[in-house]
Parts: sequence; C-alpha cells; structure tokens
Amino acid sequence: MRLRKVAKGAAVAALGTAIALGGAMLANAAPVGGDSADIPIVFEIEDDGEIILEVGAGTMVLTEVDPSTDPTQRQFTSGTTMPTVTVTDTRTASKIAADGDVFWWVAGSVYDVTKGGTATTDVLPGWFGWVPVEVDFDGSPDVFIGDPICSTEDAAGTCPAGYDLGLVGKELLFFSVDSLLTAAPAPGGVYEATAEVFLHAPTNVPAGVYGAKLAIDLILDDAL
Repeated sequence: MRLRKVAKGAAVAALGTAIALGGAMLANAAPVGGDSADIPIVFEIEDDGEIILEVGAGTMVLTEVDPSTDPTQRQFTSGTTMPTVTVTDTRTASKIAADGDVFWWVAGSVYDVTKGGTATTDVLPGWFGWVPVEVDFDGSPDVFIGDPICSTEDAAGTCPAGYDLGLVGKELLFFSVDSLLTAAPAPGGVYEATAEVFLHAPTNVPAGVYGAKLAIDLILDDAL
C-alpha cells in the first residue's frame, strides 16, 4: 500500500523564502524622498485532499450453521457482525493525475489463526471465505463490490466457476475502476462495504476456542 501525502510544509517554506529574498532586495534600495509603504500580500494554498481507510470497531463472531448445508462440513458464519469498512476520497482530479493513483481497491485476507491463544493448524486460513456486501457507494457508478470467495473446503461443484478459493490472497471487498470520474470538485465520496465471512471446516475439525485476524488493506495504483 503506498499512500502518499503532498509535502505542503515544503511549499509554504519555499514561498516564505521568496518573500524574504524580495524583502532583502527592497531593504537595499534607498526609499524615494525618505518615505516607504507596505503592499499587503494575500495568497491561498488549497488542500488537494486525501484518501483514507477506516474500519469500524468491533469483533466478528462466527456461529455454527445448524443444520449444515453440506453434510461433509461444519459451517460457521459471521452473519452481519463484520464491522463496516469505509473509504473516504476527497482528492482533487489534479492530485490523482499527478500521483498516478487512478485506481483503488480494498482487499482482505485471513491470517494468524489461533486455538486457546496459541498458533494452530487445526483450522486453516484457506477454509475461510466471504460474500462482500455493499452498504453505501454514495451513488457512484464507478465503485463496485467484489466477488464472493469460496472456502478451499468447498467442492468444485458448489463454488461458482472463476471464483477464488480461500480468503488468503488479498481478495477484493470493493474497488473503484476510475477515481478520476468521481474526484473533487465532483467531489469524491464516502464508500462503505461489509461482508458475511464464513468458515467451512471438515466434520472432524478438533473442538476448541479459536481466533483469527482479518487484514483489510487499501491499495492505490495506476492500474488494476
């Protein structure tokens, strides 16, 4: 992820230097008739915006689906307990064009599975999947929800063709195909999504209290 900020402080410093040099040259010139006058200077440095990622507070709780839709699996779902993920984009079109970060996407992956607080392989990250859900895309026609991700435990016949297996490889939650089209002063917008996260495990999975982490990343680039 490469979020870049414009060094506005550097721009202000440069202007200050130019004004100071001008003052030095005026100080070396003798006032005409012994008089002097000041000319006020007014200027504005505009904020060219930023793009930020926020994740709501809270913990996802997975509960078992009973009965399971697949007799070879024990199935668990987060329901609606995943916190909302928000992208706020207030960048101007000129900033986006200058940085080259026309595209952005939010991706997720499961890692650090534990059992009783200790790392374990009794449950694997690939057994997790999700179904992304749009919350509010601010009316934008250029922001889209990601595809569902199947568990690696799902049989080939139960996972739609072309879908990825396992929530482990920075899978798309939602994304913008061209942020220049929605950039300020349009302006940009606030985009929100969540997901139903699920776990499909074999029926012989060992009992225990498990935990895991879902990493959420905002990625900017000049191409998808």
